Amino acid sequence: QTVCQFPGHNGAVRGLTVSTDGKVLVSCGNDCT
Repeated sequence: QTVCQFPGHNGAVRGLTVSTDGKVLVSCGNDCT
């Protein structure tokens, strides 16, 4: 079930992390973004 979608990747997302204050979500993907 999809909860939320963020535009930006053209392929699979390989990693996610959240900042220690919980305000920033960072992702990396196969498309080198």
